[in-house]
Amino acid sequence: MALLATTKQINYLQVLADKAEFIKMRHPSLIPQGLFHIRWELGITSEKASNCIKFYNEILNKADLELHPRSVVSETEDLPA
Repeated sequence: MALLATTKQINYLQVLADKAEFIKMRHPSLIPQGLFHIRWELGITSEKASNCIKFYNEILNKADLELHPRSVVSETEDLPA
């Protein structure tokens, strides 16, 4: 018997889905075209919720790197004292 997702998992999943939708409205090219905003509700399995959380985190991390590129310090560059 599969365990159902906790309220905490569902709430976090909804936060991630909302963030993805927010980014999609402003920068549609950063979010996959097949990803549609949905309302997550209790009743899904914990395993499915965990997989969806990983999926959303990967998408949002990739979008974050595009929106906020981090400067990389060269190994030969002198650092300030």
